[in-house]
Amino acid sequence: MNVRKFFLNELFLKQDGRCNLCFLNFKKEKLIVDHIKAKCLGGIDKLENLQLLCFKCHDEYKTPKDMGELKNRRISVT
Repeated sequence: MNVRKFFLNELFLKQDGRCNLCFLNFKKEKLIVDHIKAKCLGGIDKLENLQLLCFKCHDEYKTPKDMGELKNRRISVT
């Protein structure tokens, strides 16, 4: 199942077409379905763990944040 396509319309309506970080309005094609808790950190494919982000917020904030958490988790395990 493609979670992103499956939940895109529902999330778009729920968030009124806004990015969940910067709150600016975008067309569906300009938003990314993002896991609030990244799958690599144990996040799941459920609506409660998904949000729409614009490309800028996803690339400049969310992905680096997730990667930092993953790096910290790996360091603390070893």
